[in-house]
Amino acid sequence: MQDSTIDFRLGDRYPRLVLLRACPGKKECEAKRPFAGASGANLEHLFEVLRKLSSTSPEKFGLNKNDFNSKRLDDYTLMNSHPEPKWKINGKGRTTPTLFEVEKPDNLNRIRTQLKNVEATIVIGLGSSSGSDTGPARALRRLAPEFKHVTFLITGHPSPRAIRKHGGGDPKHWFRKRMQVLHVARDVPR
Repeated sequence: MQDSTIDFRLGDRYPRLVLLRACPGKKECEAKRPFAGASGANLEHLFEVLRKLSSTSPEKFGLNKNDFNSKRLDDYTLMNSHPEPKWKINGKGRTTPTLFEVEKPDNLNRIRTQLKNVEATIVIGLGSSSGSDTGPARALRRLAPEFKHVTFLITGHPSPRAIRKHGGGDPKHWFRKRMQVLHVARDVPR
């Protein structure tokens, strides 16, 4: 198992429950750990939504009441759909990887290996604000057919900007509104 990096952190208590975001940003590079910025702080609201869904809609989302009991981000495995840090410098650059970068075989193999090593049971991709395909969603769509025992969910991006602009400023509403099961054909050959 790899050590914690800006790209990956094994969960302390629930390593099989995985949160997948696009890529490390400036805050992650500074802190030398994933989910270090404001987006990571907003995940506390996501955990509340997941706990409520596990009691009100367990069959719809494939959750059970013991999933996401902790409020501690470090209790869960934290991963990125692409390992290369990205952030804007002087207004230039990208904050997310391209779908081409995410789909490269060596990158998909990195994610595949990480999911197998943690024996993932639930993977939540933290997607875009617009509903368009994102690195996490694309990676999960490509890999899901190989992981028949795993529940894959997608929800909104946890950035404060996305929550303000598209979620009306209410993070719980934003995550609940965007939560969906990633449906894939499980018997499609690679």
